[in-house]
Amino acid sequence: MQHLLGDEVAWASGQLHTFVPSRPGEADAEPVTVDDAAWATLGTRRGAVASIEVSRMAYGRKNALTIEVYGSDGSLSFGLETLNELVVDTGAGAARILVTEADHPYAGAWWPPGHVLGWDHTFTSQAADFLTAVGAGTQPSPSFAEGLAVQRVLGAIEDSARQCGTRVDLTAH
Repeated sequence: MQHLLGDEVAWASGQLHTFVPSRPGEADAEPVTVDDAAWATLGTRRGAVASIEVSRMAYGRKNALTIEVYGSDGSLSFGLETLNELVVDTGAGAARILVTEADHPYAGAWWPPGHVLGWDHTFTSQAADFLTAVGAGTQPSPSFAEGLAVQRVLGAIEDSARQCGTRVDLTAH
């Protein structure tokens, strides 16, 4: 969210839940040490509000990472199960933008236009961007500072969940 909006998270409210407290292990049942689901409401410094929900237990989707952004000038929608497209709506109707077209910044590194890019291509492109930045002596993005900012948000969500969803101010952290 911070990367997409170019804004820092100022506060977080969250809930965490483990539905299945133990799972079969090598010898006996082993305790689960991660949450099965999480819900969070986040607010940015400039006033945007986001809702986030994640689940390891939801049936019906293989890998439904979905990002939707709604603003006063339109909306964007991306779903990992349709990895090669972005839906943009500026009020005149939704347009589907394909990343497999020749004008996409990464298309030239792969196949001819119209051929799909896969999950593995994203990691190769990330590594290429990182190495290019290192070689040029520029700051890679995401940077360590950006990663730390994400970890602070996750910590605030955990703190909020321990306090029954109380809003946690990140500007104090």
